[in-house]
Amino acid sequence: MVYGSLLGTFANHGVEYLTPWNWEEGMWETLHLFSRYSHGYSVSSTSSLENTVSAYTTVNEPVDSMTVIIVNRDMSASRTVTVNLDSFMVEDGSYPTRQISSLPASETFISHTENALKGNTIPVNSNSFALTVPALSTTAVILQGKVTGIAVNADPSEGTRVFPNPASEKLYVGIIAAAGKPVRIVL
Repeated sequence: MVYGSLLGTFANHGVEYLTPWNWEEGMWETLHLFSRYSHGYSVSSTSSLENTVSAYTTVNEPVDSMTVIIVNRDMSASRTVTVNLDSFMVEDGSYPTRQISSLPASETFISHTENALKGNTIPVNSNSFALTVPALSTTAVILQGKVTGIAVNADPSEGTRVFPNPASEKLYVGIIAAAGKPVRIVL
């Protein structure tokens, strides 16, 4: 599960994946969980128990899907975490999770459908959810958001991205413009 924290920290800093020299049990499942369920854009996440439990949050380009990956590095205790979703609106309902914990002593990853990841669901109410994560585990919570649209005149085909939308504290604007061409931003 330390590998899960490493993948999450690297993703927060723009590194796509890190593959180690030596593979241990559970590392293939962890890499699969991150590569299959994480999205392209990292969103700042903090934990009140950062020494043992970390959250790594990503959104997709249209900002209509978010994955929160929670890593519990505590070797002996499960932890209950509450996640409040700011700047991403989710309908109340049940959402899927994928979790890796209590691994056997031998490698279990064979394919996307044959591995040690366990599926479940959690309820989300009022843009918040709570879940108990087992000791030494990595859990992905896969959320679909309310599509609220991109700012007027933002054109993803031209390389313009505005996210999250709606925003409460931070708004990110990504622009790819031709060299020497003036760019005007109106919010």
